[in-house]
Amino acid sequence: MKNQIRNFVMGAGLAALLWSPSLMAQNVETAEVPFDFHAGQSALPAGTYNVIKTGMSGILQLRNEDTGDSIFLSPQGREEANRNVDPKLGFRCYSGDCYLSAVWMPDALGYTFSKTGREKELAKAGGQATTKYVALLAHR
Repeated sequence: MKNQIRNFVMGAGLAALLWSPSLMAQNVETAEVPFDFHAGQSALPAGTYNVIKTGMSGILQLRNEDTGDSIFLSPQGREEANRNVDPKLGFRCYSGDCYLSAVWMPDALGYTFSKTGREKELAKAGGQATTKYVALLAHR
């Protein structure tokens, strides 16, 4: 009996520890991305995406509302913006190929992403990057 109680308490404590980041308030924003794009090493279709800031770790989850598929992104940088910056996704585009370059959340934190290997190749080949923005809206 003693072992069962100890195992239960240990299991409950472990579950609380593992789930505590999920219980923290998460920022969930939605974006209608009208073009196919790349995020990290993933190619993603145009569609409605939820952008979720997962706890305090700085990891962002990008979830396609249509398919339910998710990817997790680890930004390379964080920037404080002034409070007048609208929440948005930023993309670097080279002749129609777009790459997620930044996420600006409503809390005025900006998350930036380094160029991928493919992006570097396009730039080296003389491709000029243009910037596109997609607004983030509070999750419905």
